[in-house]
Amino acid sequence: MRRIGVSKLVYILFYNSLERYRFIKPLPDGLYFHRRLGFDQNDIKVQFYYKHNGEIWLIMGKPDRVEFQNGTVVISELKTIRREKSRDIMGTIGYAQANIYAYGLAKNFTPVVRVYVFNVEKDDRPVLWYEGPSDTKYAEKIIKKALDRILEEEEMKRKLITNAPCGIRR
Repeated sequence: MRRIGVSKLVYILFYNSLERYRFIKPLPDGLYFHRRLGFDQNDIKVQFYYKHNGEIWLIMGKPDRVEFQNGTVVISELKTIRREKSRDIMGTIGYAQANIYAYGLAKNFTPVVRVYVFNVEKDDRPVLWYEGPSDTKYAEKIIKKALDRILEEEEMKRKLITNAPCGIRR
């Protein structure tokens, strides 16, 4: 069984590489703003098993906020930015994450997902980027695509090592 976090799964798709993911640094004050704005719940962790290409994956993570409103589960993700041109890509990343969390939580109900984007330089409060019912088909598509990308990268690395000049092989 293999394990992967929801944020890593999503970022692999948007940054096109597991290698590049290692060098992505979140805003240093992102955690501060998550706490200050109430997006720092620690009680609800999501984890579920997902079978892909004959392998079992444990997908896990912690949504920024989970609320129960009028009998509905609301999953919220907050993305912090410094540049306004990042708003849509970060909103899209938050949307993917929120839907994967909803996919892991939803068995007999459809959670609502909300995505907020907060420009730490400009906004005085988080801006609602999306609100609506979760989309399990979209979540599954994102999960499959990200896992495929991971497996492709691993296969490429195996081929590089196998075909490497003498002295580099394992």
